[in-house]
Amino acid sequence: MTMTKKQRETIAQNLSAFIHNFGPIRFERADYGPGFFIYYPANAADYIHFAPSIDYLDGWLYGAVQAVHRIQPLYEKVSVNAMCGDCPRYNVDCNGTKEKAWTGCLMKEQAKKEGVTNAKD
Repeated sequence: MTMTKKQRETIAQNLSAFIHNFGPIRFERADYGPGFFIYYPANAADYIHFAPSIDYLDGWLYGAVQAVHRIQPLYEKVSVNAMCGDCPRYNVDCNGTKEKAWTGCLMKEQAKKEGVTNAKD
């Protein structure tokens, strides 16, 4: 690995977990920037992924371990009705609905009448 001490410290925990679950891995610094080529297994001739930064590489290692164990992300992905996506009140004063058969929303219709715009735009 051609990394600085600080870079090695940044990925140490997730690298250890990756090696424990998958085996050895190799990184090579890109000649033209701050990124790293990822080789797996460590003796592979071709890289499998490119990480443009050390933080990205750390997240990639973390994600690989999470995926192999099928661990739930730290947040719960909410799947709301498609009609909620363009509603100006969604994520402002309404959390939407998970009901898939629901086709109308009084809050959305009222927002349109009032000319309310989406706060996250």
